[in-house]
Parts: sequence; structure tokens; C-alpha cells
Amino acid sequence: MALDITQVKNFLKIEHNTDDDLIKTMINAAVEVCENYTGLALINQEWLIQFSDIATYKIELPIRPIENIKQVEIRYHDGSKMKYGLEHYSLDQNCLLLHVTPIAAQIDIICKCGYGSSFAAIPAHLGSILLEHVAHLYESRGTKVSFDMKRYDPFKKLKI
Repeated sequence: MALDITQVKNFLKIEHNTDDDLIKTMINAAVEVCENYTGLALINQEWLIQFSDIATYKIELPIRPIENIKQVEIRYHDGSKMKYGLEHYSLDQNCLLLHVTPIAAQIDIICKCGYGSSFAAIPAHLGSILLEHVAHLYESRGTKVSFDMKRYDPFKKLKI
């Protein structure tokens, strides 16, 4: 879990267990919103990413940070498959660079992404925003006051 309930309760200065289930739900909601908005995987995750009708050597992966690529499998239009070894590709930030440009019906990429296995691995500024997001959800429950998503903007991928 990207945030531990004890960390959140300490941040909120809550000493009782009455709202633990509610807080866990709010942690999950804040993490999900953060990951969807920024395109980040906060803690280690394994993803299967599939692209159809590929004819390029550079494939931008939709999640970051990428720790490593575990497998690249090319599926050709005739139904045949080929697994690419490490010698056939490299990783440049969140782009998979294929050393040979395939004309493929589908490419399956299995990758490991995320900052690490716990909250401590998440960049400090992002972690504090996430804590504040959960605090906002907890403190404003029952109202229609929304969290300022622009707080996450420094962590969004810049698209040019």
C-alpha cells in the first residue's frame, strides 16, 4: 500500500480506531486518483501493456517510473510470435526502444514499475501531497469541496 493507515492517522492526529475502514477507503481513493491523474505507479507493480498494429521502433509506455522490462513479445499478422531478448530493445525513461522495427499485429510488454515497495520510496513532495489529499477527503467528507488536483501537476508527464 502506498500509504499506511498509521501514517495517515498520525498525520491527522487521530488516536481512535472508529474510522479505520473509512480512512483505508480514502487512502485507496487518493492513491487511485493520484496514479490516474499523473500516470505514475506509486509503489511496485507489474503491468502487461498491449499495443496493436505497431510499426515503430519507439513505444511510449503509459505508466512510469519503469524499473525494468521483464518481457517483450511480438505477435505478427500471420499468428506467429517472437519473444525479444534484451539485445533487441532498450529502455529510455518510459520509452521502449526496439532495435528492429517490427510490423506487428500486437506487442505485449510486461514491465515492473513504481518507486519502490513502500511510502518511503515515493518522492517526499509527492508523499506530502498524497497525505494532504487523504486529509482533505477525511476532513471534508459529506461536503462537495474538491481537492485541488493541480497540486499533482508537477508530477504529470509533460506532453509536447
